[in-house]
Amino acid sequence: MDTYLVNKQGMFMRIVVVLQKFITLVNSLPALKKHAETFSTLVDTIGTQLAATSKGTQAKTNVKHVSMQTMAKGVTQLVRLFHSYAFDHQMLELAEQTDIYESTIIDVRDDERAKYADGLVDLVEQYKTSLAEVGVTDEKIAAAHALVAGYSASLADKNSAVTGNSATRALLMANFQQADDIIEHHFNSLIPSASESDPQFLLEYQAAAVLHDTPATHEVKTDKNNGDAKPPQSDAEADKTAGDASSVKK
Repeated sequence: MDTYLVNKQGMFMRIVVVLQKFITLVNSLPALKKHAETFSTLVDTIGTQLAATSKGTQAKTNVKHVSMQTMAKGVTQLVRLFHSYAFDHQMLELAEQTDIYESTIIDVRDDERAKYADGLVDLVEQYKTSLAEVGVTDEKIAAAHALVAGYSASLADKNSAVTGNSATRALLMANFQQADDIIEHHFNSLIPSASESDPQFLLEYQAAAVLHDTPATHEVKTDKNNGDAKPPQSDAEADKTAGDASSVKK
């Protein structure tokens, strides 16, 4: 999920809390009341959209991953049967071509994996009349083809999810923009007036309307001599360093 959007959502939520705290002052100005209600509804909608976008993408990704693993395992098992036959009958080129493992299929690019796997199953099918001795059957071949088809379907499903998410994100960004506009053009203009009888309202609104970064930042000191980053000294280390320097001076 976009950290910037999450941080901005947090700012919006803090503003809503302040508006609710000073609801009497908000309601004293009809225009402010109207925009505060619209803003609160927008913040609720934004929260729902952010959650749906995150969960939907993750779910589709998980389905694709499981389908890929299942397909790779099933196709590899079938192809390894052919590999055993080809190696046993000195069909060296075919033996090399079918010397694959699950990772062989998984390592192929997403847009080429299904075609590659289906081609391997087709290869086995070409020689199926000779492969009864290693346990190759029509049912196993059909099952392998079905696994590839299922994997292809999961890819198409994920791609449709990406398209759907793009549309959802466009609506989400429009809602963020509308909320920003309310803050800039209405709250910043109306709240100072509504706060005349209680300046604390304005102070708390201004404090809430600040975008905070979620990730914590840590100061790192740099040694001027070699440019290596070093963590700040603890108080004990600083005292020891000062004591050592004093001893040298003596």
